[in-house]
This record gives sequence, C-alpha cells and structure tokens, in this order.
Amino acid sequence: MKLKNSKLASMLTSAVLLATSLVTFAAAPASADAPAPAILFDYESNTVGMNGWGNVLGYTSANDGSAWGNYVLAADQAGGSSYGTKMVKGQKGNAVSNTAVGSIANGSSLISSTTRTVTMRFYAAEAGKTVQLQVTKDDYSGAQNATASAVTSVGWQTLTFVFSAGIDFTQSFNRANVSYDIGSTVGGNSSANYVYFYDDVSFNSAPLAPPTLYNYESNTVGMNSWGNVLGYTSAGDNTAWGNYVNAADQAGGSATGTKMVKGQKGNASSNTAISADALGSGASLISYQNRSVTMNFYAPAAGKTVVLGVQTVDYSATLTTSATATTTAGWQTLTFTFPTSANYAVEWRRAWVAYEPERTTGGGNFPDNVYFYDDVAFNGATPAGLTVQNSGFTLVTTLSQAVQYTFETKPASWEAFEGASGDLVATPAGANAPTGTNSGYITESPAAQTWAGLTVDVRSSTELVSATSKIVQLRVKAPTSTTSVTIKLEAPGNDPGGSTPNLYVQQSATAGTTSWQVLTFDFTSPSAGNYTEGSNYTKIVLFFNLGTADPSGQTLYFDDLAFTPNAVTQAQASAAPRTGENKGNYPHIRLEKSFLDTNLDATWWDGVWQYRDEDTRAYLKYIPVRSTFKLTYTVTDADDKPMANALVTLIVNANYSCAKTFFMYENSLIGPDDCAGNGETQLPAKRTDADGKVTFVLTNTNAEGEKMPTNLNGTPNGKELGTNIKPHLVGATKEGIDMLFAHFVEQSDAAKVLTTATQTVKTGVPHLANFQFLDEAGKPMANQLAEYYINGPESKQDWVLTDAQGRVQIPVPNSTNAEGTSAVAVSVKRTGRLPLTATSMVTWVPGATKVTMAPSSNSVEVKIANAANKSVKIVVNGKSYERTPTAGLVTYKLPATVGKAVIRVTIGKKLYVKGVTVRK
Repeated sequence: MKLKNSKLASMLTSAVLLATSLVTFAAAPASADAPAPAILFDYESNTVGMNGWGNVLGYTSANDGSAWGNYVLAADQAGGSSYGTKMVKGQKGNAVSNTAVGSIANGSSLISSTTRTVTMRFYAAEAGKTVQLQVTKDDYSGAQNATASAVTSVGWQTLTFVFSAGIDFTQSFNRANVSYDIGSTVGGNSSANYVYFYDDVSFNSAPLAPPTLYNYESNTVGMNSWGNVLGYTSAGDNTAWGNYVNAADQAGGSATGTKMVKGQKGNASSNTAISADALGSGASLISYQNRSVTMNFYAPAAGKTVVLGVQTVDYSATLTTSATATTTAGWQTLTFTFPTSANYAVEWRRAWVAYEPERTTGGGNFPDNVYFYDDVAFNGATPAGLTVQNSGFTLVTTLSQAVQYTFETKPASWEAFEGASGDLVATPAGANAPTGTNSGYITESPAAQTWAGLTVDVRSSTELVSATSKIVQLRVKAPTSTTSVTIKLEAPGNDPGGSTPNLYVQQSATAGTTSWQVLTFDFTSPSAGNYTEGSNYTKIVLFFNLGTADPSGQTLYFDDLAFTPNAVTQAQASAAPRTGENKGNYPHIRLEKSFLDTNLDATWWDGVWQYRDEDTRAYLKYIPVRSTFKLTYTVTDADDKPMANALVTLIVNANYSCAKTFFMYENSLIGPDDCAGNGETQLPAKRTDADGKVTFVLTNTNAEGEKMPTNLNGTPNGKELGTNIKPHLVGATKEGIDMLFAHFVEQSDAAKVLTTATQTVKTGVPHLANFQFLDEAGKPMANQLAEYYINGPESKQDWVLTDAQGRVQIPVPNSTNAEGTSAVAVSVKRTGRLPLTATSMVTWVPGATKVTMAPSSNSVEVKIANAANKSVKIVVNGKSYERTPTAGLVTYKLPATVGKAVIRVTIGKKLYVKGVTVRK
C-alpha cells in the first residue's frame, strides 16, 4: 500500500513511543523573541552586513548628500580595531543624519530581550559628543534608539549602547545605523570635526573574529608553544597523536611553507588539535558572517569523512561540522561550513580535526591511520594553494592521441590478482580530473604479493602497440608523488612469470604529483621485455610500485587509456560482455556495504537464504529498537553504469512478512504487515543523485524489541521483531536488489542515553533536543563523536561532539511551521557492540497565528504563520484576494501601486491592518 494520511492518523495511537527507563530533561522554555544571531560587523568585506552596497550610505533629512560613509583602510585612522584591515569612515550631515551600520536577513533581529547591549569601536574628533545607535525593521519602521553610555573622548574608544527592556522583541529589528553628535543639527562639510570612524560593531554578544591562518611554520602559532599538536582519544591510550613535520614528509601539499602537521587516527572518537587558544579573550575563530573554514588536507584513502570541531577554552562547549565533500586519496582542499543556527556568541578559541569518524578503530602508524594538514584558514584568511608541480617535474594534463578506454564500464577481462583489488568508482574530484562519471582504481591488501596487479583487459583482435606506434598514455591520480606506475603489455602465450621476453613489454613512469595528470609510457625501449613484431600485444596489465610492498590503504586511480591508432573504437570496447557483480542485463540496487552483515545472510524467519535468484540477495542486520537509521542504495543500469535522476521507492514491512514493526518516515507513520498480501508500505519515490545513490532515513517506534542475540553474527534470540525492507526502481519490470532483514533488539549493556522521549512544541518556536550519554558505570561520556539524524518535516544528518557532561543539543528545524512529528536521533558507534542510540520524538502543534506585512517593489508582501488550511482574506487598497494557506508559513506577494497602501488581513474573526509605502 501507499502511504495514506487516514491510515497514519489511526495508527498514531497504536505505536507506543515512550521508553520508561529513560530520564527526561525539562523542555526548554518557549521564547517570544525573534531569532537573534550573534552578529559582528567588522567591514573586512564590503558585502558583509551591507547587502552588497558599494558603500555604506549616509542619510540626512535635508537630502543634500552631506552625510555619507564608505569603507577605508584601518591605516586611515590608526589605533582602531585590534584585528582586520578595514573600517568605516563617516561624515555627519545636516539635521537628523546617520550612517548605516549593517543589516541582516528580515525575520532575524540584531537585539533580543537577553542581549540588549551593543558595543562599537568608535573614533571621535572631539570630546563630549553624544553618539546614538538606532535599529529599525526591514521597511525602516519601528525605530528603537539607544544613546551611548558615555559621551566621546578624542580618539578611539569602545562605546556601549543598551536598549530598553520594554521593546517588543518579537519584532525583527534587522537594520542599524549610527548618528554622531546628535545634539547638533549642523554639519555637512569636510571639516575634521564632522568626520568619525567605526569598526567591530557587536550585536547579541558576538566576539571579535579576526582572519586567522594556521600554517604551522612555527610551533607557537595556534598551539600556545606546545611542543607537539596533541591528539585525543576516548580510550586514553595515546593512540592518537599529532606533530610538526617537514612539508617534504608528504609532498604535494601547500605551495608555500616548510612545515605542516602529521596526525595519527586513534581509537574511538579521536582527534588532533588545530589550535589551542591562540586568539585570547574576546575573540573567536568563526563568526556568523564567516562560517566557512578551509584546510589543505592529505587523506590516505578516498571516500572518508573529515570533521572539524571548535571548542571553548575550558572545553565546556563544542561545535562540529563535516567537510562538504568526502576525501579523495592524496592532497585536497576541504571546506567546512558551520550552520547559521550555531551560537556565535561563544568564544570558539580552540579547534581540532577528526579523520574518518565512521571507523571506530585506529591506533598504530599504519598508512590508513595517517593524515596531514596545513594552512587552516578561519574568517576569510588567505591560505596557500596546493602545489601544482614538484621540483623538476612538469605537470601534463592532456593526451596527444585518441582515448580508447574511458572506464565508464569495466572491460570484459578485468581481473585483479595476487592480493590486489580493483573496481570502478565515481571519479575523484580535483584539478585536471577526467570528464567522465567513473574511473578505475587499484589498491593492495597488507598480505598482497609485491607483484600484485590488475588485468585491465585482453583484446580479441587488434593489438595495443605496433612497429610504428609504441606510445601509451594513461591519466592517473597517485597516492604519493613518488608512486611508480607500470604498464605491462603481453602477447598470447606469455609465461606468467615473464620468462619469455619476446612475449611481453613493460614500462614504468613516476607520478611526480598527487593531482590528476597524464603519464606517457614509451615502449620503444621498454624497461623489461623486448618488442617483437607479429607477437600481438593484446593484454593490458597495470601495477603501481611494482616490486615493493605497498602500505595498506594506498590507492591509485586511473582513467583515459590511449594507445596506437589501430585500436578498436570506444563503442566497440564498451560493447564487450559484462562480467561484473551484476550478472543480469537489467538494473541493480545495492545496499551500502557499511550497513550489511554478510556473515549471516538470512534466517528461517522469512524462509529465505542468501539469494532469491542469482542477483537478488538477502542480508540480516541487528538494530537497536527505537533508533533512527539510514539506508543508502546505489542504482546501476543494465551496463553497470550509475543511474542518475532515477526514481527509487522503498518497500517497508513487505507483503507476507507478517512484520510487527512500526516506523516513522519523514512526517508519516508506517504500520505493520497484515500477513495477507496487502500490508506493505511503499515510501514516496526519491531521485538518485549524480552517482546513482539514494538515501532513506527511518525511525523505529516499537516500545520493546527482541532480546539481544548471543552473537551479532548469529541467529535471533527468542521472540523476534523484524521487518523485510526492499528497494524498487520505479518502472523496472526486472531488477536485482539487496533485501534487508532488520531485527530490532533491546540493548543489554548498562550504558544509556538520557533524553525526553516525547515532547510537544509549538510551530514557530525554536527547539533544542537534549541528550546525555552515560557509560556502563553511569559516568558522562565526554568528547564522544556522535552522529545524529532528524527525520520529520525537515531532515538532516551530521556529527556532534559530546561536552564534558556527555551532553549534546540538537537544533530541530521546522522552517515552514509544518505540523507533525520530528524524530531526533543520536548514535555513538562502538567496536564489537551495537551503537549507543536514543530518539526523541517532537510533536509540532500550531503556534499563535502571526501576520507580517511589508512593502516591496510595486507590490506588498504578506507573510502568514500558523494558519494552515484557514480562509484568509487580504485587501490591498480596496482590492480583495482570497487565499487558503497550505503550509504553516506562507508568503503572498500582491501587486500594488507606488505610494501609500493599506493592507487588511482577516483570518477568522481577527483583523490585521497596516499602512505601508510601496516603492518603485
């Protein structure tokens, strides 16, 4: 069956959500204040706070241009801000003149009932003058004034403005301006007495946020003279560490400088320090305006998550975010963007980095544990770029001959041997990357032979080199700049040990960089073997670091193989029969391998063993009851190519499974199977991304789970609570899929997560979900990296670090004021055990109806909150409009002539009226 609201409503009473063993936090008190982020206007960019104005405009009632403001260099009036290179210079105009300080998005406010104090660095030419700060709404109405707590002295000073506690802080005061010498109505010339300067205007307790770059050229930069960059691990076993090393230790990094940091991943939620209170009191590494951080980072493997954390000096609060992209193998520039919802009033003066938090094991100086970083740039600091070429090496990026293999699909004879592995992956990003979707890779296990490699293809007719053309080219992305890449071309009958020299030729090339580049192999004088005309060199074999035991985790990526012009065309090459994982000539949907349990492929519970047919598989997985989990699938077409933009649905509690499980998906409830062939639920279809991937996040809502099994790879223990979950490609008549038999079990250890199991919150009111992690001894689990999911009107997934008391707070988004339920779940992975999880269910109920009316260009805008499905009548200068909002927050833009306009909004028996001035 499809999801139906009528069924869902009736099932809400039957799904018990409360876990009675949980201790609850008190719900956070509701606040009527408009959102008030910590804002610092430091004027380092003329787009910050000014909505892109080319200058900071001045206003005067005489309208004679005598009041003005503009960005100038800090040197124009030395002695100002401690940080930054820019500030604002203003000239007092006639009468009630002022100069703009800044503005933020409408709906948020520069002041609140708890943060009424604003500070400003200010330069006055004369003593004894009064300075006034004004905030207004977006349409410049509702002005609120605060006079500086002291008159000016000559020169630079910090002025403080305290707004009245009687202001209606539910309003959005999102614009600010400053007036100098308000006791005088004269001004408007270039006399020095009329000129003033200001910088670093702090609203809502925002700390200073200077551009900060950690390039590690000195071990006193950012580290408070630490001799090394300490690593932290929850196991307390010193397996995580970091230290300063020479840039040559991992070549190809930042283009300038001679030092960087080398880190080793430890056990559990380990991290390595980036900085330790290098700023000093009153400053922060991030700000509301500059939320993005960049870092030059070397990863030993592709597809890994990197998390950046900032902390207070006393470690009492932590804020984390993941890099916007997973890693590629080698050097790359990672970007981390903190959310707008973060608390920027906190002085975030420490920072750390965690590599591959999805893996809970580490420790030991193995290549897959070692990473490097350099040039970490906060608040718009300018970092060094990555090296594009090494000394004595010229980067080549183009091919001089036609490409025969683009590796969008695997050739027919593709085969790894002697401990190597190779497959196709989504093409790693980076400069000079190939244009296709997929690329090949080869990596080696720790037990691999030194001659482990990959047979790329064996051609059936035309050879790869000839008497007149012995040049082969290959685009590669190497794990290190010193990686040696070898191509071996063999003729039929060649001895596997290479003892017949006239039946193979071999040539090597050194990468020289970790960026994508084109290597050329000239077989005129091969490094091994001997070319013999007529031998038909039709087999392509690829190695890297041939003859050397490579560290585990090093991966060579390759693409765009080009050779002698008498080769077959690309169309002929791609037409070869497939021998990959997908056997049938139809689409396949594979479950992300990190979620599979391949030791036990099914149970008697559904009477299914490993396969229903040769290409459809069944897996069993134990999951904590009442937890939230994600299922990510990759969809490929009949030619093994990722299917982008394909519609995929998920079948939950499949027919005839008799599953007794309840779930929440987004804002809907899923009930059990009826055992009669009409009980399954088919989720609304979602589209795959460019890599053919699609993700569904489900929350189990059963009150009790089955007993923990004696072995997580064994059969269920007692009465079962399970489900059969199957993906389906919309429109496909035949497909190979991965089925999941999920069993929901009760945790048997003493560790737990405390939270409020169910809460009711009014729409339009910000809400934080609180959790506390306690270990088996009941002690707080501090500095644990937890993954969290939000499943509801708005879905989200990210990482967060527990504080010293084992607590985390998760902001629950509902920007459209939708009614319904949000499941907020946290999870900490544990080696050899189920993750430690908890879910808090937030039920959104309608808040108070609010109406906001404002002028726009040749129109008016009416924003209505919390009036879904109610009849609304809007009258603009006598013209009537009937509307019925379909969401909790809607905005209507209605035409209006330039000039005065009266807006009347009627909802039920309530009338809202406002006069506005419509602009052209």
